[in-house]
Amino acid sequence: MTQIFIFTAGNSSARSHLDDSIINPIDFRKVEISLDKSQIERLLISNNKKSIFCWGAMPGKNNLRNWNLMQKDDYVICVYSSHYRFISRCTGKIHSSKLANNIWGSLDNKTWEYIYFLSTPLAIDIHLNNLEIGSSPIKSFGGFSRISDNRINDIKKKYSSLDDFVQQNFNLKFIPNKIRRIDLDIFRENINDQDFFNVKDIQDSRDRILASICRRQGQGEFRRKLLKVYDNKCAITNSTIPETLEAAHIIPYKGSSTNHIQNGILLRADIHTLFDLNLFRIDENYIIYVDKTIEDNEYRNFDSKYLRLPASEEFYPSRDALKKRFENKI
Repeated sequence: MTQIFIFTAGNSSARSHLDDSIINPIDFRKVEISLDKSQIERLLISNNKKSIFCWGAMPGKNNLRNWNLMQKDDYVICVYSSHYRFISRCTGKIHSSKLANNIWGSLDNKTWEYIYFLSTPLAIDIHLNNLEIGSSPIKSFGGFSRISDNRINDIKKKYSSLDDFVQQNFNLKFIPNKIRRIDLDIFRENINDQDFFNVKDIQDSRDRILASICRRQGQGEFRRKLLKVYDNKCAITNSTIPETLEAAHIIPYKGSSTNHIQNGILLRADIHTLFDLNLFRIDENYIIYVDKTIEDNEYRNFDSKYLRLPASEEFYPSRDALKKRFENKI
């Protein structure tokens, strides 16, 4: 059952911590020096190293109980000065005093070591008195707390789900960050069944195959330009087999205007497919991100590596286009 957790930032120390890990993402280097690689991969926080947000609780009976109860996709709301200030969802959690110290320091030899990672926090501004959570508003909160089951059940009776409650009261709609591979079967079944095997017309079938390959490799002039500027090598794998190299669009093809050299990357056919499925992603700084669902070491070795760029800067892939694609704005 999805839950709602509250954390408060009532004093000046906590308010400064908001800048460290809620208003601004934390520095990924602090994660790297605090956790081992297997912990980072298990937390799934390396998909976007520039968007890691988190909060933590100090040791204590109630804090530990609530931290243990918190699960992925639970809602987390920040409160201070009698207002709801930020809302996000839990993406994972870890007990690490080392990481907590590196992010927030310590207070009286204690640190906020029961850490929970969050989706990008969204700013809100609603007075406690103006929001009924369940049957009535909650007038105050004492630190890290969980909304009771009774209130959650009241919310569901009124709104049918917590998601509807959040959307209607905060005008926000969250999409859970669930990792999944894209199932192409539905698309395959919509492809017209064509009679390629026709003994009397083998040449026609061959022509269709060649045409299909050419369409996949990309429009002639566009591909020729990319082959030239990328020195006939895949920009990720350095593969030099020309028959496998394809002209990948950053912004999907929408006519000749998108066949611009800065909207293209020369990729090996399998990498092109993974790129189109967003299982290989490239950010505006030309860093490659391999989706966590891909476990094959041949592909995983490209994670966090840099894209090989053309010799001339004028042919570099557009940073704006990469940013829009990376942020799923296309």
